[in-house]
Amino acid sequence: MKANKWDCALVLEGGTLVGIFTERDFLYRVSAEQRNPATTKLREVMTRNPETLRARDAIPYAINRMVVRGFRNIPIVDDEGKPVAVLDVRDVVAHLTEVFAEVTEKAVLEREWDEWTDTGGAG
Repeated sequence: MKANKWDCALVLEGGTLVGIFTERDFLYRVSAEQRNPATTKLREVMTRNPETLRARDAIPYAINRMVVRGFRNIPIVDDEGKPVAVLDVRDVVAHLTEVFAEVTEKAVLEREWDEWTDTGGAG
C-alpha cells in the first residue's frame, strides 16, 4: 500500500471480493491491538464483505454511502461482482471541484445562478 500510495487493498478469493484492508484497519486492528504486522494474517484484520458500488451508481449516492457509513474508500464492482476500481474521498473531491468550477464559469458567463442547476447528481 505504501509503495503505491494506496489507502486500501482489496482482498480477493478466486477473483471474488471478500474484504478490504484500509489504513484505518491497520490503525485500529493491528497497531492499537499491538499485533505484530509481520505475522498478522490479513483475513484477521480486514473488513469482511465490504459494501460496494457499481460504476453506474450516481455520485450523490456514493457520497451518501461514504458519509452515512463513514467510508473513505468504496470498491467499484462490475455486474458479476468483480472489483474494477476503488472510489476514494479524493476522487469525489476532484469531481466536485470540476463540477463547481463549471457551475461558477456558467454563472459568470450568464450572470445568473439557477437554484436548480445540476451539480452532477443522479441521472
